[in-house]
Amino acid sequence: MCWILVCHQYETSIAFSVNTFDFLRYQDPWLAQVFTNGWLSVDTFFFLGGLVLTRSLLPNLLASRCLSLIYFYLRRFLRLAPSIALVAGFSATLLRLLSYGPQASLLQAYVDKCRAHWWKDLLFINNYILGTDNILTLNNCLSQCWFTAVYMQLLLAMILLLLLLLLLPISCRKTAGMVVLVTATVAALVVPLVITLVYHLPPSQLPQLLSSEVSEYQRRMMLTPWCRAGPWVVGVWAALLLHYTDSHNINIPKCGVLTGYLVCTAVVMALLGGLYPYNHVWPTRHYTRAVAASYGTLARPSWALCMAWIVFTCHTHHAEVVNQLLSYAAWWPLSRLSFTVYLVGPVVQVWCASVQLTPVYFNYLSKLFECLGVLFISTVLSLVLCCLLERPISSLATALLPYQGGVEGRSNLEAGNLLKTVESEPQHYDNQLISTTTT
Repeated sequence: MCWILVCHQYETSIAFSVNTFDFLRYQDPWLAQVFTNGWLSVDTFFFLGGLVLTRSLLPNLLASRCLSLIYFYLRRFLRLAPSIALVAGFSATLLRLLSYGPQASLLQAYVDKCRAHWWKDLLFINNYILGTDNILTLNNCLSQCWFTAVYMQLLLAMILLLLLLLLLPISCRKTAGMVVLVTATVAALVVPLVITLVYHLPPSQLPQLLSSEVSEYQRRMMLTPWCRAGPWVVGVWAALLLHYTDSHNINIPKCGVLTGYLVCTAVVMALLGGLYPYNHVWPTRHYTRAVAASYGTLARPSWALCMAWIVFTCHTHHAEVVNQLLSYAAWWPLSRLSFTVYLVGPVVQVWCASVQLTPVYFNYLSKLFECLGVLFISTVLSLVLCCLLERPISSLATALLPYQGGVEGRSNLEAGNLLKTVESEPQHYDNQLISTTTT
């Protein structure tokens, strides 16, 4: 989440930098590719969505609970929509009261945009209704909510496929499910490849692109669920692998684990720096169609595979040091704020940019201070939003639509025990009613 905010912050002050030429060359150092290629961080969330939601929905499939699948989607909608509605409503009304100075028009334009397009974010369709002027920022309120739209659409597709599988006999579901998953995996690779070649798209949203080219890339590739499904499908495969394997009986040699992490590190570095010759306002050379097709098709699934390796080795007790670091207790309350930070952060960034009274001088140290300030303010505001709205609404949705066979909101150990119970004692499990209230 910090990575996403930092990447956004690098783009906020370009309009009033006193050294614009230096700003346009911030991608020149190799390490700056971490900020330029920050879009990979979003694919981590898509991977986690496929992983966690599959583990939550699988017991409902095994226990033939159609209504629980519908309840699951409704709970997700009720968890996300109220927070989006509040932030969009604030942005459309009270946000204008915070503007002053020569850049106040920047915030007023944001307010006007939210007044006209707030409903698209709330219905999770903002990635489809983009307008006709080819300028995407003028046809949406909370531009960051393209992610929640794609997320909910992928979840809806998953639940509809599971409901279709429930219509089949129990003996056929596993085979049919594997056929569907393999088909979805192939489609997640072939569809981006075909779209990239047919529409001559770049490998990513490069800084050298014209506004019309950026719009075309976002419209065809970035904002479409069929082109962002690669990491999600990898998460589904990872969840099935964890479910159908005994973590205590898997023995991987230490050299194999080390080799796997070295390979993952090499892949991550290649994904972050692989476009370095082209990732500049004034590139040293231009990409070819082969580079665009290969990178645009394989980058996201490859990133998700590296994340899957980390999850698998931690789950099977082959990476205790990594597991202890990622399972550190201090991450738990912060992880609860990640969604609200994602909503509030860009609004704070626009607000901070709109109250600048003088041009700013760009350098990496000043950007560090800007990012830390935005992160702190966003975290405080997101804490208030989480405590006053998001968590109470989530608890209310859980009470109105109780869990029946899901593992959402439970610990990894408890979730694993529930999954084993479904397989070993389906009749006993079918009579249980699990109602969890998250506090």
